[in-house]
Amino acid sequence: MENEIYEYNWQEPHTVPKGFSSQLRTCLFMGFRGRKCDLQCAESVMKHAKLLRSMTIRSKLIFD
Repeated sequence: MENEIYEYNWQEPHTVPKGFSSQLRTCLFMGFRGRKCDLQCAESVMKHAKLLRSMTIRSKLIFD
Protein backbone atom coordinates (compact mmCIF):
# COMPACT_ATOMS: atom_id res chain seq x y z
CA MET A 1 0.00 0.00 0.00
CA GLU A 2 1.22 3.41 -0.97
CA ASN A 3 2.91 5.43 1.81
CA GLU A 4 1.74 3.07 4.56
CA ILE A 5 5.09 3.49 6.33
CA TYR A 6 3.98 6.97 7.44
CA GLU A 7 1.04 5.62 9.40
CA TYR A 8 3.34 4.41 12.14
CA ASN A 9 6.15 6.93 11.80
CA TRP A 10 4.33 10.28 11.65
CA GLN A 11 5.49 12.72 14.30
CA GLU A 12 4.41 16.27 14.96
CA PRO A 13 7.11 18.70 13.78
CA HIS A 14 9.38 20.16 16.44
CA THR A 15 9.13 23.60 14.85
CA VAL A 16 6.42 25.29 12.80
CA PRO A 17 7.29 27.92 10.18
CA LYS A 18 6.19 31.45 11.15
CA GLY A 19 4.03 31.86 8.06
CA PHE A 20 2.19 28.65 8.82
CA SER A 21 0.83 29.81 12.15
CA SER A 22 0.41 33.48 11.28
CA GLN A 23 -0.81 33.40 7.65
CA LEU A 24 -2.47 30.08 6.75
CA ARG A 25 -6.21 30.71 6.36
CA THR A 26 -7.37 27.84 4.16
CA CYS A 27 -6.20 24.26 3.81
CA LEU A 28 -7.10 21.53 1.31
CA PHE A 29 -6.17 18.01 2.44
CA MET A 30 -6.48 15.65 -0.53
CA GLY A 31 -6.08 11.91 -0.34
CA PHE A 32 -7.41 11.54 3.21
CA ARG A 33 -7.85 7.84 3.99
CA GLY A 34 -8.79 7.95 7.65
CA ARG A 35 -5.50 6.50 8.82
CA LYS A 36 -4.05 7.54 12.16
CA CYS A 37 -1.35 9.58 10.38
CA ASP A 38 -4.01 11.42 8.34
CA LEU A 39 -5.87 12.39 11.51
CA GLN A 40 -2.66 13.46 13.25
CA CYS A 41 -1.67 15.67 10.33
CA ALA A 42 -5.10 17.35 10.17
CA GLU A 43 -5.07 17.89 13.94
CA SER A 44 -1.60 19.42 13.77
CA VAL A 45 -2.67 21.89 11.08
CA MET A 46 -5.72 22.92 13.12
CA LYS A 47 -3.61 23.25 16.27
CA HIS A 48 -0.86 25.40 14.76
CA ALA A 49 -2.65 27.50 12.14
CA LYS A 50 -3.99 30.23 14.41
CA LEU A 51 -5.83 32.07 11.59
CA LEU A 52 -7.24 28.97 9.88
CA ARG A 53 -10.81 29.62 8.77
CA SER A 54 -11.47 26.78 6.37
CA MET A 55 -10.16 23.24 6.07
CA THR A 56 -11.48 20.97 3.32
CA ILE A 57 -10.75 17.28 3.58
CA ARG A 58 -11.20 15.10 0.50
CA SER A 59 -11.00 11.35 0.73
CA LYS A 60 -9.07 9.15 -1.65
CA LEU A 61 -11.24 7.00 -3.82
CA ILE A 62 -9.84 3.54 -4.33
CA PHE A 63 -10.69 1.70 -7.54
CA ASP A 64 -9.09 -1.69 -7.03
